[in-house]
Amino acid sequence: MNWFIILRSGCWWRILRFCQLTPGIGGTNTRHWRDHSSTRIAYAGVEANLQKYFLIAVGGALGSLARYWVGSAVTSRMGNRFFYGTFVVNMTACLIIGFSLTWLGQRTEINPAWRFLIPIGFVGAYSTFSTFEWETFTALQTGTFLVAALYVSLSVLLGLIAVWLGVLLARLAL
Repeated sequence: MNWFIILRSGCWWRILRFCQLTPGIGGTNTRHWRDHSSTRIAYAGVEANLQKYFLIAVGGALGSLARYWVGSAVTSRMGNRFFYGTFVVNMTACLIIGFSLTWLGQRTEINPAWRFLIPIGFVGAYSTFSTFEWETFTALQTGTFLVAALYVSLSVLLGLIAVWLGVLLARLAL
């Protein structure tokens, strides 16, 4: 299936079929195949990479829109005295990444392409705080408490220093 046909048609079913997220569609084929109608040769590895990037991009677009919508909705209702919008986004992202990585990891019958769409694409654009929390949780779960404590401490401290340096650089540039 050609990318231009998918994008021109505007049919979401074809996009989902191409991304192999619909039931009954097999995995990737490592052999090359020949499209006799246009006499072109395509390789499954290239198509799989395009599929991965496409799913990450779609998830990222949806995640950034969701971040804006949730953050705006919460801030308009709760006010901006505290960072309620960002806080709710970060906490819901932690919930989503924890659920999706665990659930998708346990369900081997589900197409692995969903991992590109949800935890990498959607949650990656929705919030990177959830990735930080997941990595800290994983370190704690594996018993590397020192690594987890160092990661949290350095991330918070160096993150604040990086923000401060960014502010200073921006002020110097003005």
